[in-house]
Amino acid sequence: MKMEKKKYNLPGGYSLFQTTVKSFEFLNNPIKFISNSMEVFSGTYSASLGIRRKLILTQNPDFINYILKDNHRNYNKSELSTERAVQFFGRGLLFSNGHYWLRQRRLIQPAFHREKLYSLYEIMIRAMDDFLLELPVSGIVDL
Repeated sequence: MKMEKKKYNLPGGYSLFQTTVKSFEFLNNPIKFISNSMEVFSGTYSASLGIRRKLILTQNPDFINYILKDNHRNYNKSELSTERAVQFFGRGLLFSNGHYWLRQRRLIQPAFHREKLYSLYEIMIRAMDDFLLELPVSGIVDL
């Protein structure tokens, strides 16, 4: 008995033709384009980068948690983010996959323990309080 592979339904977004047409708009102002697309598609959308290459962009915290934490083993970062970004930012946790990624993640994990984060929180609150004490209360403030 042959098992059928379950087909994933992509979120709404841009077809290959639409992606091609909108590519100039994206290249001209990527942040504005992505922000507008997030608004149009309610925070998650897809784009076709070729016949078999799809891209999903999201700002949905549940979706992000599922991919980065709950089911990270089933997701690899794209060549676009790993190979090209590494040239500018270096190979680290954000731009790696597989065993190297897991090793990097385990190395930094102790820094994200709840108690360590809480101590950083208190340091940030003190720094903001000190800054606010020096901030003039009237006149023009150059931030």
